[in-house]
Amino acid sequence: MTRNRHWWLVIIFLVIIAALVYGVWWASQRGPSFKADGELVLPDGSEVQIAILTTKADKYRGFSKMHQPCPDCGLLFVWPVLSQPTIVMRDMLFPLDLVWLRDKQIVQLTFNIQPEEGEESQLTKYTASEPVDSVLEVPAGFAGRHNLKIGQFVDWH
Repeated sequence: MTRNRHWWLVIIFLVIIAALVYGVWWASQRGPSFKADGELVLPDGSEVQIAILTTKADKYRGFSKMHQPCPDCGLLFVWPVLSQPTIVMRDMLFPLDLVWLRDKQIVQLTFNIQPEEGEESQLTKYTASEPVDSVLEVPAGFAGRHNLKIGQFVDWH
């Protein structure tokens, strides 16, 4: 009787280990997930969920390998000084609109940028035509849905 109980314990232990391994594998296949930590107020009065990115590592990653979080969720890349950052569609799974900002004013819009594959050096580079201090990265169609135009202001908190 005791010998049979040991086999059942071994089988239960192996099932638990297999479930844990499968759970870790499944989570790794999903990729990173979107985590909002702020709200962006648009010119039309809409408030949308954003993640505010200030570190080099977060900006490098952006939406890479992430499934589209929602039509009105975005990433706000913020730089402490005016610059002309370069955005690429590295490991992207969905198309984007880019809203280039200086002092919370829209200075440029880039619509419907499609995901690309290939070496980093072969990817299309998107940059603002003038210095900016932030870039809003949102799913394609966002800028049109919210009727965003150059010269308008946004705010975030």
